[in-house]
Amino acid sequence: MKMNDVRHWGAAALLGLVFSCSSGLAQALTLEEQAKSLEKSVQTVEQRRRLALKGLKIDVLQRYRDSLVIESVDTRVGEVFDRTARVEVKVSYSFDFEKAKVVRANLSQYFDTATDKQPGIEPFGMIYTNFPDCVGAYCTVKAEMTKYLKWSAVGVNVSFMGVPGVFVTARGDGMFDLKPGSVTIQFDVPKSQIKGDPKPVVKAQVFDIHFCPNDPDCSGYRYTIQK
Repeated sequence: MKMNDVRHWGAAALLGLVFSCSSGLAQALTLEEQAKSLEKSVQTVEQRRRLALKGLKIDVLQRYRDSLVIESVDTRVGEVFDRTARVEVKVSYSFDFEKAKVVRANLSQYFDTATDKQPGIEPFGMIYTNFPDCVGAYCTVKAEMTKYLKWSAVGVNVSFMGVPGVFVTARGDGMFDLKPGSVTIQFDVPKSQIKGDPKPVVKAQVFDIHFCPNDPDCSGYRYTIQK
């Protein structure tokens, strides 16, 4: 037998011994023990799902909400009727772009993203989420992440004398608008209840989207503040 053959045989025997010991060790563990051992060494799918949804909520949606700046609020009576008055609340808003850049960076940990400008050009006016293209280990929970974002919205919550009104700047389609703008929301309230100079309550919020296609009192969907 040649020296090279001896070395090759020795290496093969050693490899076979290692494989035999590893296989024997795995066989010595019960399935329960193997599952617990694997769980300690890697994240389970459920752990990854919880981390992903928490990250999307705090580091994407809430940070986008915090980048929304209310610039001004103007209230006026637009029309009057026999018993009610139509009050118009105009809200002007903008975005803190430095905070918005962090939103995109955080979202890019989970999905591929793009903007409406060429790479490196700032400020951009829109962040796009490419739902089919997930990132790394989070692809195992892509369906859950996609569902969460599609059923969430961010925008301005306006209420006047207890009557709610909502205007959203990001709604379920993965697009986060960063362009400044204004919106006018109308409220029909009893004239008898208007005393002095009541003010609306205006605040940026994260919302849950509730689709209601069969509800005649609903325009297709409604919003509730996300807890």
